[in-house]
Amino acid sequence: MNTLPDSPIKQMLDEYITSIGRVGSTKIALNLHNSGIFVWAEIPDGRKDIEDKLIMAEARVNSVYHRLGINMNTIYFEESDKLAIPIQYQLFSNLKPGPI
Repeated sequence: MNTLPDSPIKQMLDEYITSIGRVGSTKIALNLHNSGIFVWAEIPDGRKDIEDKLIMAEARVNSVYHRLGINMNTIYFEESDKLAIPIQYQLFSNLKPGPI
């Protein structure tokens, strides 16, 4: 993801990643497109606090970038769902446990 040209999409992604910080052992994959970013997030079972943090980060960036016609949309899964990352998504990070 570091090879993205400087664009509103890259700025949106940078703000989102900065906003979420460390979010436990969350797996995040991204699908970038002209009108925004689709986020696929796998969170540890029962970690509503992590889900809430991701929701707030998404709302924060959407409040800024929606006026430019770009949006972020996230779909959440728990680890126990054991779902594979869709092929159109690229694994961004497998973030390690840490304070949220």
